[in-house]
Amino acid sequence: MFWRFRWLWAYAAESRQRAVLASGTTNLNPVAPATKLAATPGGGGDTPPQAAALGQRTANVEHKSSRPVRRRCQRFARCLPPMRPWQALLLYAIHRRSPRRLAEESPARLHRDIQRFCLSSSGKRLLKGRPQPTQEQVTAWVQSAQRYRLRHPSPNAVR
Repeated sequence: MFWRFRWLWAYAAESRQRAVLASGTTNLNPVAPATKLAATPGGGGDTPPQAAALGQRTANVEHKSSRPVRRRCQRFARCLPPMRPWQALLLYAIHRRSPRRLAEESPARLHRDIQRFCLSSSGKRLLKGRPQPTQEQVTAWVQSAQRYRLRHPSPNAVR
């Protein structure tokens, strides 16, 4: 029954943001205390209310768009037994997104690219305190991808 009124929720959110911008307060949630909002990076403090409203909207959009990526990485990790989904996210971040493409990679070059990515701030955020993949792990991924490619030939392959 609620799916009928989904269009109404978007208008309610926009009208609430317009009301917040008109009132000059940064409190987007009337239940949340102002001190809690002031501590968040997008709202309160010395940021204008317009920036807080825009920051709130973009944060939600970013969260929703990462779900399909996580699902794709889980599927990728299921294809290659020695790989975990968070490791597949690392490979996805450095643009290695399929087992067939991974089978063509050199393990040493792939390990070097992973190490470089892990030094960046987004790489550190993705690792979340976990250890970086070792050279042996990366070699096992590439070998597993090569076995996968033999078991599942490409439909476009010339025979």
